[in-house]
Amino acid sequence: MILPTRMPSRLLVLLAALVVAFPSLAAAQSPAAPANPAADTVALALATYDSAAAGQVEMVVRARHREVQFCFEESGLKTDPELAGVFAMVLTLDTLGTVSRVDPSHREWSGPDGAAVEECVMERAKTWKFPVRLAAAAARHEVTFRFSR
Repeated sequence: MILPTRMPSRLLVLLAALVVAFPSLAAAQSPAAPANPAADTVALALATYDSAAAGQVEMVVRARHREVQFCFEESGLKTDPELAGVFAMVLTLDTLGTVSRVDPSHREWSGPDGAAVEECVMERAKTWKFPVRLAAAAARHEVTFRFSR
């Protein structure tokens, strides 16, 4: 059998479309995911006018992501599996880059267990260490976490 010259390109396009579509079809038909929290239930946002400082703060906070995730899972989701919310805090750094003070600046939770998550996150944040040059540039940095299931 001889195929027209346009057929191979159409076949390739069809195969490419199937490759792209197949993973989404498989996911749609797979059973529901287990009730365990996903690794990305915490999102981070920074409020600063200095983009260089924001990058350094983000790097340190992202390195501590597992601590924040732990607080959410252990202090919040264990008692309220539907807990979600937003928590922002201001980190004040001393001249050595150590967190000298943590103040909550915004909170919005779907349940009362958010307060336990906040306490845990703030206690952990007091142990974080930032680059010394960051403390000299701007001593206060607001960090916002979005928690969801």
